[in-house]
Amino acid sequence: MPREVLSSYDTSKVLSQERLRFIDVVSEISHSEIVYEILGGDSLRCDMCGVTAKYIQHTRDHLGQNFVALTCTECAPSGYERLSQQRGGE
Repeated sequence: MPREVLSSYDTSKVLSQERLRFIDVVSEISHSEIVYEILGGDSLRCDMCGVTAKYIQHTRDHLGQNFVALTCTECAPSGYERLSQQRGGE
Protein backbone atom coordinates (compact mmCIF):
# COMPACT_ATOMS: atom_id res chain seq x y z
CA MET A 1 0.00 0.00 0.00
CA PRO A 2 1.55 3.36 -0.98
CA ARG A 3 2.13 5.84 1.82
CA GLU A 4 0.38 9.18 1.67
CA VAL A 5 2.57 12.24 1.19
CA LEU A 6 1.64 14.91 3.75
CA SER A 7 2.34 18.60 3.57
CA SER A 8 4.58 20.10 6.25
CA TYR A 9 1.49 21.83 7.66
CA ASP A 10 -0.51 18.59 7.90
CA THR A 11 2.46 16.81 9.45
CA SER A 12 2.91 19.50 12.09
CA LYS A 13 -0.83 19.35 12.80
CA VAL A 14 -0.66 15.59 13.49
CA LEU A 15 2.43 15.96 15.66
CA SER A 16 1.09 18.94 17.64
CA GLN A 17 -2.34 17.47 18.43
CA GLU A 18 -1.02 14.60 20.52
CA ARG A 19 1.11 14.41 23.64
CA LEU A 20 4.29 12.81 22.35
CA ARG A 21 7.67 11.71 23.64
CA PHE A 22 10.63 11.51 21.30
CA ILE A 23 12.23 8.05 21.38
CA ASP A 24 14.57 7.83 18.36
CA VAL A 25 15.97 9.64 15.35
CA VAL A 26 18.00 8.57 12.35
CA SER A 27 19.24 11.45 10.25
CA GLU A 28 21.32 11.40 7.11
CA ILE A 29 22.24 14.20 4.75
CA SER A 30 18.72 15.16 3.65
CA HIS A 31 16.62 12.32 5.06
CA SER A 32 15.32 11.86 8.59
CA GLU A 33 13.20 9.37 10.49
CA ILE A 34 11.90 10.34 13.91
CA VAL A 35 9.93 8.00 16.17
CA TYR A 36 7.61 9.31 18.87
CA GLU A 37 5.64 7.47 21.53
CA ILE A 38 2.06 8.65 21.96
CA LEU A 39 1.38 9.44 25.62
CA GLY A 40 -2.32 8.99 26.24
CA GLY A 41 -5.23 9.67 23.97
CA ASP A 42 -6.89 7.24 21.62
CA SER A 43 -7.74 9.39 18.62
CA LEU A 44 -5.06 7.96 16.33
CA ARG A 45 -5.37 4.44 14.92
CA CYS A 46 -2.76 1.95 13.79
CA ASP A 47 -2.35 2.02 10.00
CA MET A 48 -2.14 -1.78 9.89
CA CYS A 49 -4.80 -3.13 12.25
CA GLY A 50 -6.93 -0.17 13.36
CA VAL A 51 -6.43 -0.39 17.15
CA THR A 52 -5.19 2.59 19.16
CA ALA A 53 -1.79 3.73 17.90
CA LYS A 54 1.16 3.80 20.32
CA TYR A 55 3.92 5.11 18.01
CA ILE A 56 4.30 7.69 15.26
CA GLN A 57 7.13 7.44 12.75
CA HIS A 58 7.71 10.70 10.88
CA THR A 59 9.88 10.37 7.79
CA ARG A 60 11.09 13.31 5.71
CA ASP A 61 12.84 12.19 2.54
CA HIS A 62 15.46 13.87 0.38
CA LEU A 63 12.72 15.53 -1.68
CA GLY A 64 11.21 17.14 1.42
CA GLN A 65 8.18 14.86 1.36
CA ASN A 66 6.65 13.95 4.74
CA PHE A 67 5.27 10.55 5.66
CA VAL A 68 3.63 9.67 8.97
CA ALA A 69 3.14 6.03 9.96
CA LEU A 70 1.02 5.10 12.98
CA THR A 71 1.50 1.74 14.69
CA CYS A 72 0.23 -0.03 17.78
CA THR A 73 2.50 -1.99 20.10
CA GLU A 74 1.78 -5.26 18.27
CA CYS A 75 2.41 -3.94 14.74
CA ALA A 76 5.41 -1.74 15.58
CA PRO A 77 8.93 -2.87 14.73
CA SER A 78 10.43 -4.79 17.65
CA GLY A 79 12.91 -2.04 18.50
CA TYR A 80 10.27 0.61 19.29
CA GLU A 81 9.29 -0.87 22.64
CA ARG A 82 12.94 -1.26 23.67
CA LEU A 83 13.70 2.35 22.67
CA SER A 84 10.67 3.54 24.64
CA GLN A 85 11.87 1.69 27.74
CA GLN A 86 15.34 3.22 27.39
CA ARG A 87 13.73 6.67 27.33
CA GLY A 88 11.84 5.93 30.53
CA GLY A 89 8.60 4.59 29.08
CA GLU A 90 6.42 1.83 30.42
